[in-house]
Amino acid sequence: MTDDELSYLDDNESVEILEIIERRKRSVHPDRANDLDCMDNVAFRSRSRLNKDTAESLIQMLDDTLSAPSEKNYALSSTEKVLIALRYYATGSFQLVLGDLAKVSQSSASRAINDVLQNSCIVAAELYTSATNRTRATTGESGILPQQWISCCLWSHRLFPYPHNQPSTVFDNSHLRAVLENEVPPEYHLVGDNGYGCRSYLLTPFLDPSTPQEIRYNVAHKAAWNAVERQYGIMKRRFACLATSLRCSLQNAMTIIVAIAVLHNMALQMDDVFEEIIEEEDDEGNTPTVANHAAGLAKRNALLSTFFNN
Repeated sequence: MTDDELSYLDDNESVEILEIIERRKRSVHPDRANDLDCMDNVAFRSRSRLNKDTAESLIQMLDDTLSAPSEKNYALSSTEKVLIALRYYATGSFQLVLGDLAKVSQSSASRAINDVLQNSCIVAAELYTSATNRTRATTGESGILPQQWISCCLWSHRLFPYPHNQPSTVFDNSHLRAVLENEVPPEYHLVGDNGYGCRSYLLTPFLDPSTPQEIRYNVAHKAAWNAVERQYGIMKRRFACLATSLRCSLQNAMTIIVAIAVLHNMALQMDDVFEEIIEEEDDEGNTPTVANHAAGLAKRNALLSTFFNN
């Protein structure tokens, strides 16, 4: 066989290989469906956990920052981006699955979710600044409103890489602890379970109440604790991505939580209430106890004698 014949065979083999390894064509769907247009409110709510009016208000609020500068290459609209993000909030599903449902690529779904998250947090920062300024105008620099409940949530077991993932360990290593120790007035406090140590600004229940006063204190403490805990339970039932492990970085996880909190509060303001029954859990028997602080025990005893003695 001559050299020319060998060269011809090599060229043919190369062509065959190129035909086999053909580049995947880009899939474009100009006729992407819009859940707001093709579903009634019941069907839409079962998938996005929100009424259509609430979703439309969110789209309107974020439209200026989410809209693409042009429709070139079938760019996603602000409506499509928000609907993809809502599906993620409601299910915590993989981005590839969300992209298939919306007829876009996984990377497009990822960018859409990230755009909605980032812009929701910008809105949250603006709302927080506005609310803080109004509060300070009413109460002075302390910003503390009389007889108001303040709650905070430590998503310890899923987000923070501290040893044993105990809430007390997360709290002890957080900036929040330093803020509370320095800025909470003596007449205010948080309520926490026995996973935290009793402190002057964070009161816990009695582990083994033996007097009527201690029993009454524990009843009142549990009522306050459950009121806050129930709200977090509702958020996790409404937006299932919070009830599972967030498969993302710590920074992105915090962004997701803030964005969902903004959306949940927005829904409540629009009377878009999540009505699923949330069962109250009693985890006191499974909660590891930690050391109490003398100042916390003294304050708890003072409350006991002042408010629960009769």
